Amino acid sequence: MASKIVDKILEGATDLFARQGYFGASTREIALKCDVAEPSIYRLFLTKERLFHDCLAVVVERSLDPAQFLSVISGEAQESEFPTLVAQAVRRWYFSLSARSARLLMQAILSDNNEWTEMAYSRIEQTIDVLSRSVEKQAHVPKAKAAIAARTLIFALFQFKIARSVLGSVGKERDAVDMTIDQWLHGLPQHVASGNTRTGT
Repeated sequence: MASKIVDKILEGATDLFARQGYFGASTREIALKCDVAEPSIYRLFLTKERLFHDCLAVVVERSLDPAQFLSVISGEAQESEFPTLVAQAVRRWYFSLSARSARLLMQAILSDNNEWTEMAYSRIEQTIDVLSRSVEKQAHVPKAKAAIAARTLIFALFQFKIARSVLGSVGKERDAVDMTIDQWLHGLPQHVASGNTRTGT
């Protein structure tokens, strides 16, 4: 029973924290949204700060693990041309996040709490690093430029996810993501963008 109440509070709190930020969402509002008594929040989480931390931990855990991203982009999961593998890996990362999750991550990144910033940013940074190293190796792009290219793509899509409602339907969202990845690939050396580089064993 307690675990169900915990999950209910985490879901409701994540929604409010994502929309209103840590300081904008009160425990009273969270209690009302979750249909629980406010003291229950303090009994189960001790502090509002701990509640935000636990919400953030759940969101991070649900996002695509960088090891899975690497498995796809390296061709370990399935051999294919590099552009195809990039598109598959980036799509999997993108759709592992909900708009609410992305907004909560952004709230944490912009907070004054270094622990929250590190938690929110760590998987994104690891994913960028995997993409950067893959671009450097497969597209023969200098390390610094590969890092910039990887960061540009991931954060552009991260902003898409935050602004999910602006894109309308899921179909439009998928089209926007595919177009962004395609344009990004065309900015890489031509032999990579055209799919002449094979990855895998």
